[in-house]
Amino acid sequence: MHVHFDEEKFERDLRHVFDQMKADPDVHTAGSVVLDRNREVSVQMGMLVCRELNRGTDIGDIVEAGVTSFLEFFSNIKDYVEDEFQPTLAMLVVQHLVGGVQDIARGTGFENGEPATMQEVKGGRA
Repeated sequence: MHVHFDEEKFERDLRHVFDQMKADPDVHTAGSVVLDRNREVSVQMGMLVCRELNRGTDIGDIVEAGVTSFLEFFSNIKDYVEDEFQPTLAMLVVQHLVGGVQDIARGTGFENGEPATMQEVKGGRA
């Protein structure tokens, strides 16, 4: 049976959660501060997942799309980095990617307070 989520409520919840958080450069990593300044990226990735689940898209295909988007982003950045810095960029991507995957596997590393949760509703499409 297909589960359908309330997209409008989820987007409101996402925005509310992010509005409650403020990355402090004295406490959080520089990357957290970058995401805080550009939180729309996180909101849109969350909405991509919600909308695709509502379409009935397989979770593996959603994961592939997210990872591909990430890889395309850094592939494009590479073109704007000086040639001698490109190997360092590649190692930084690998380092943070592996660390993030380890955090996901351990169930740690992404503690952001009150979560936004997708609420199931009747109807929808699949």
